[in-house]
Amino acid sequence: MVTEVQVTSYTYSNSVLSGTITLYNNAYSKTVTVNYDDLSGSWSYSCAAAYSSGPNSTNYEFWTFSCPIGSAGISQFYVAYTVSGTTYYDNNGGYGVNYKVTTSSTTSTSTTSSSTSATGTTTTSTSSTSSVSSSTATPTGLYGFGSDISTWLVSAIPTAQTLMLANIHPTGTSAGVVVAAPSVQPISQN
Repeated sequence: MVTEVQVTSYTYSNSVLSGTITLYNNAYSKTVTVNYDDLSGSWSYSCAAAYSSGPNSTNYEFWTFSCPIGSAGISQFYVAYTVSGTTYYDNNGGYGVNYKVTTSSTTSTSTTSSSTSATGTTTTSTSSTSSVSSSTATPTGLYGFGSDISTWLVSAIPTAQTLMLANIHPTGTSAGVVVAAPSVQPISQN
């Protein structure tokens, strides 16, 4: 069974709802929208998701979204994917369930202390700490990855960076040349 659309992850922090969506590539032309309600329950808000990459070998594409949330706040959201005249939804598993969003919060504390030395000099020091919490969820089970993709991405960065830098001004080219797709496999530098 093909799952047409699913939220892969999302975060709400600093009044921005952002995340990733995986969808089945049914056709080239498509629209992906994140619909959300405010804290009073009004569903009059939406923002467009943007293509990120794909399709992969199983014909899935990856999209991202970043929705600035106004002063009315956000309570929940769902995703609508429209392609070839049909709309598919990811509403977290069922009508009315939707993805719940909790408000991010910032907590600050401040401590002031004073001391007086034997010479009568008073020293005052203030220290502050802040903490920010945000809501994050990673749906699981759709494509067999969740936390393991993050581990793989971290391990792939050094190789990707080495290969990318090898294509900037390769030996035998003019200054400033960037090779987007070399005609030969790069030689491993390990």
